[in-house]
Amino acid sequence: MWPICLCLLILQSTVFADRADRVPLKEHGVQRVKNRLFPGCSFGGFVHELGDTWNPDLGSPFGILHCVRCECLTITKKRRVVGKTKCQNIKRDCPEPLCKEPVLLPGQCCKTCPTQEYSNPANSEGLVPENPQSHHQEFYSLLTDVSFTTKDVLGRGYFTLEESVLCFSIVCERALLEVTSVQFLDADSNILYEQNATQPTAAASMKVCGTWEHIPRVYKAALLSGGLRAVLTTESFPDGQLEGTIHVNELDSQEIFSAVLHSDISKLDEETASGGITMISLEKNGDIEHAIFLVKLHNVFEKYQKQLDTIPVTITVSRTGGRQQRINIINMQIIPQQATIRFRWEAMTNQELRWLARQQLSLSVNVQGALAETFNGIIKIKQTCTAFRAALSGGDALISSSTGAGGTADFSIGDNGALLYRIHIMGMSSPVTAITIEGETIKQGQIRIVSNFVRSYSDGWAEGAFHKQNTKEVEALLSNKLFINVATERFSDGEIRGQVVGEMFQEDRSEFPFLLTGSEMEPVVRTPIAGQAWISINKLCQIHYEIILHGITGNRGNEFVAVIYADTTEQHKRNLITFNRNRVNILQLF
Repeated sequence: MWPICLCLLILQSTVFADRADRVPLKEHGVQRVKNRLFPGCSFGGFVHELGDTWNPDLGSPFGILHCVRCECLTITKKRRVVGKTKCQNIKRDCPEPLCKEPVLLPGQCCKTCPTQEYSNPANSEGLVPENPQSHHQEFYSLLTDVSFTTKDVLGRGYFTLEESVLCFSIVCERALLEVTSVQFLDADSNILYEQNATQPTAAASMKVCGTWEHIPRVYKAALLSGGLRAVLTTESFPDGQLEGTIHVNELDSQEIFSAVLHSDISKLDEETASGGITMISLEKNGDIEHAIFLVKLHNVFEKYQKQLDTIPVTITVSRTGGRQQRINIINMQIIPQQATIRFRWEAMTNQELRWLARQQLSLSVNVQGALAETFNGIIKIKQTCTAFRAALSGGDALISSSTGAGGTADFSIGDNGALLYRIHIMGMSSPVTAITIEGETIKQGQIRIVSNFVRSYSDGWAEGAFHKQNTKEVEALLSNKLFINVATERFSDGEIRGQVVGEMFQEDRSEFPFLLTGSEMEPVVRTPIAGQAWISINKLCQIHYEIILHGITGNRGNEFVAVIYADTTEQHKRNLITFNRNRVNILQLF
């Protein structure tokens, strides 16, 4: 296969891709595609959701059959939900007109009176109304061991619903061996969706990431009502080893910290297969910061419903590492039917906030009574599969520069709470003097500098870990309020700059992108625009590419076209597609 390079035509000038020998082509197996099952109905070249109704279009010369209603029915085959199309004549369902001379309007099945409002029987049932609040919503799940082979393994599921796409992250503090898939089940244990899981790279923990696209409205309704379960399967337990019901996260996107709570009871039986989750958000009142705790315990309070009216509970927050130090103790009485323990840590000190941000605090929940049980867990930064990325360009600098330079940066949260970073820059006009991560503006014209990574910079790359974060940096990272600024001798205020933005998991963008900069052109193009590109190729010789440009001023996206070369000559060249605003994303067959 020829080496591939990519360039962007910008009116009369050009921004060229990274060198051809650096293009990170990645071959995707067929198995990944097989995991993306859409449980709907295919009819006439269109795919319809479960529960949809429509009038079939047979094309010329028949056109749309307005007196035929088709419906995508839900059926189950070997525990897997699929769609089945059923069509019937609905002319007999037409209401009787109340006038002597009814008329048949174009595009309708039933005759109506001129003053009568038309009601189409084809759309009278089978549709689930959209929830107006479902455009973005957070969910959680505690996955417990349903095989009862060990009490040590618990999973925390994070789920984000955007329109009809559900991004999920399942984190286990202790790795499961031979994980094979993630399944989503309904109340009858039917498999609604399944995705194969890759093996974890770390032995101490495990994170499974994925995306469920095109969720039918009926499944979204079940998700919102707590009718779906998440399951992790293994080779030893193909029907599931960890399982948990998915619930709406009351903190939604305000959750910043979390703890998975393990029981101290060593006996392994169904009666004691319990655990818990703590979700934490921060609330600021002037200069005083408070922490809001929501504790969810599974299979705990149900044991006391027939024994006690109230249950004494003691919650202790301690500092971990070295000599354990109790920081906060809260005593309360819980009603057995109460699903959530809520409490507020008032007026946290700066030292306590630093401990919280650096994962140096633990939470203990002691449930007293005849079946006394204690749950313990380390409070950690919200651990999801979200990718935190920044694209750096001269057009986004505090004072715009047109040098042809560009950069890209990736951030992630390590197991120990450190902020891991990887920054790549190209085409700087003079030696780099600072690579700073910056927070919100303190005062007019004053920007808070969090840290300078220039000591880790060498030959276009800066990589390392930042351990001195506080809650301000954690909140800013999760709320897209951090920036990367690269200063040089020529541009002391910054030659290129970019905002760190959290992106939901996308498998095609899991690799580090390569850069598109004017500095790689011959001759060099002095432009404020830079770009990021992801390219992958499969066995069918299909190339999937996504290109995003940054530093564009005004609405100039339609002035760009992407061009791909199979070598550095004009012999093997193809125009891909023009841009929609500042990006293009397509699968193309070569």
